Amino acid sequence: MKQLSKMNLKCLKPKRIIEDIWNDEFKISLFVLIVAFMGINLPTILSGRYFQKEFLNSMLSNANSVVLDILIVLCLTTYLIKKSEKRREIMRLEEEIDNLRGWKSEEASHRIRGYINQLNKLGITKMDLSNCCLRNAHLEKVNLEKSNLVEADCRNAILNDSNLRNSECHSANFSNAEMRNANLEESDCSYAIFDDANLEGSNFHKSNLSNVSFIRASLNAMCTAYGIQAWLYGDETTPVNKQFQSTNFQEAELTASLFDDAHIKGANFRRANLHQAELTEVADGLESADFSDAIMDNKIRDCLTKINSTVNSAT
Repeated sequence: MKQLSKMNLKCLKPKRIIEDIWNDEFKISLFVLIVAFMGINLPTILSGRYFQKEFLNSMLSNANSVVLDILIVLCLTTYLIKKSEKRREIMRLEEEIDNLRGWKSEEASHRIRGYINQLNKLGITKMDLSNCCLRNAHLEKVNLEKSNLVEADCRNAILNDSNLRNSECHSANFSNAEMRNANLEESDCSYAIFDDANLEGSNFHKSNLSNVSFIRASLNAMCTAYGIQAWLYGDETTPVNKQFQSTNFQEAELTASLFDDAHIKGANFRRANLHQAELTEVADGLESADFSDAIMDNKIRDCLTKINSTVNSAT
């Protein structure tokens, strides 16, 4: 009994009680509520003022005001907390991508893909993916508008219906990638590699495609100038500036692609399929481009043989 009494006395020590309350948020709130009730509400109840009509009316009015204030503060606080949490989550995901920058592995590609999808769900499209590995990544319908993909490794990636509008793709590698109906409008794709890629229906309107490699790529109905742009947007007056200088289209599938108003000086069309392609309205470069063994319609061949010696061997 004596030992039990000593234990009870120890538990009732003020310092121990304060420490116990201080370490628990619920107990702190409960303690403050009890102190407030004992100091304000209890004396008011004992004085009998709760039974006075004027006091009850005043209390009801104050209660309504307090509830409204709490509602406004609660909504504002919740909004700020959610916004802060979203900002912290975006920063965390961007840091995770930055930590994986330069890693050339399937694990890095898989993790970065997950972070990209999470950022898209948070409404973020502009990302720094420079020198990141995205090999074999499934990013269909991903939105990477205004993103930095300089020297990114996107080999074998699936980017069908993806949005890469106004992005920096300088020296990026898209070899063997699936990019049907991808939007690369106004993007800088200079020195990028699209070898063996499927780019059917892709939009390169106003893009910089100088020194790009399209070896064996499929570019059927590729958007190269205002002709196909009119088909997509119904606007035949949209000016374009297509830069294909020194671009490598060797063995590329370019059926029905339009090169109206394009600059193709030094471009390589060796063994490319140019069936139904429009080349007669090219701005400049027809005489210097290489059309050796390219497949083209007789109408285009007859026109090009007069100015380009490489067309003579076309089949």
